[in-house]
Amino acid sequence: MPPIIALIICLIFITFLLWNERKQNPNISFALWIPTIWMLICGSRALGRWFSSNLSATNIEEGSPIDRLVLSTLIFISILIIFKRKVNYLSILKNNTALIILLIFAGLSILWSDFPFLSFKRWIKLLGPIPVAMVVLSEKSPLEAMESIFRKCAYILLPLSVVLIKYYPHLGRAYGRWSGQTMWTGVTITKNSLGWLCAFSAFFFVWSYLKNKKNENVLKNDLLHICDLLVFLIAIYLLKGIGGAYSATSISIFGVGLISLFILNKKPLYAKNISKFLFFGTILIWVILTFSESFSATLTSLLNRDETFTGRREMWVMLIQAGARHPILGTGYGGYFGTPGNEFTETFGGHWSHNGLLSVYVELGIVGIILVLMFHLEFYKRFRIIIYRNFNWGIFGICFLVMSMLCNYTENIFLNSQTYYWNIMIFLMILFSAKNSYRGSNQ
Repeated sequence: MPPIIALIICLIFITFLLWNERKQNPNISFALWIPTIWMLICGSRALGRWFSSNLSATNIEEGSPIDRLVLSTLIFISILIIFKRKVNYLSILKNNTALIILLIFAGLSILWSDFPFLSFKRWIKLLGPIPVAMVVLSEKSPLEAMESIFRKCAYILLPLSVVLIKYYPHLGRAYGRWSGQTMWTGVTITKNSLGWLCAFSAFFFVWSYLKNKKNENVLKNDLLHICDLLVFLIAIYLLKGIGGAYSATSISIFGVGLISLFILNKKPLYAKNISKFLFFGTILIWVILTFSESFSATLTSLLNRDETFTGRREMWVMLIQAGARHPILGTGYGGYFGTPGNEFTETFGGHWSHNGLLSVYVELGIVGIILVLMFHLEFYKRFRIIIYRNFNWGIFGICFLVMSMLCNYTENIFLNSQTYYWNIMIFLMILFSAKNSYRGSNQ
């Protein structure tokens, strides 16, 4: 089949999916496309990367003009919307103390960054999800709006990924730097990024089905669930990758997310108590993985990976050494990865630390790590309380938190404004900052 024909068929399929989704949510305003577009960009690749794969340090320092224009426009429009709808943004910010303190500290760290202008631009982008998320909160049914965004992102990005992989390999595939092994990337730039997208989307569809089944809405929304099932199968297909080039981290967090969901999906009191063990158990596993080589070796063997986590341990050693030069305050937010003359980038040819805590340690030091952990503790406490107010979304938040934390062991999500998971976390925190967001049919 000619590539253009495959693309047209894919676009028709996506249009049908979006039409059906819209029919199920007629009360959602057109303004919701602002946060949807934002999340589509975060879930795929930077706009500039569609036109150029050049990732030189100079280009990174200067940034992509098209990304600056589009993201700035989305932020500006979001601010106009929240002012027009009279969103009580001060109250929302007040209810997110840990997040605000973390962002303020990241902003202050620009003062000691070796690349202050680059750090400032990255910090501004880090603030972007907050006003965009407030647009979701300003909807008549915020929970339905959030669910609509997740569904639209999966409906658009996953089918497109299949087409790019099969018919546009120069866009949808990548090759191992040393091995030359073919990897599926789809609409993203790495197999891991595609894996995160698939893992979350598949988890979301399972959660949505269980929620509607509990509310006896399965037969009522049978066409919606058929569409969800089709895209769910696409997510599973993409998740397995090609040959041995699959994202082991993504498969692992998908499995953990599902197990957590089925464990919590009982009664509110039971879920609230078990969530405590899930959260602190995840932290314990994190520590064991970091400091126990025997446990790490067993895990990598189960996942059919080498004991260095595909070369990540070499990266981590360099990052620990780099962080030790500025252990308390770090090098400054956005002032290390992808900067000119950076030893990490020159050695490994990438801009990812493949460990969320080490990334924070290098750029924000021990203080940054403490603030990040405080933010995650606030996230956990909030959704543990929400279990009683809105059970389905409460367990959704806990499961996602566990998935995100585990993902950060081998990937870099903390304070990474480019990643889908960090933006989801900010959206959820903002969404559940106000009591009116608990209302809706998503009980």
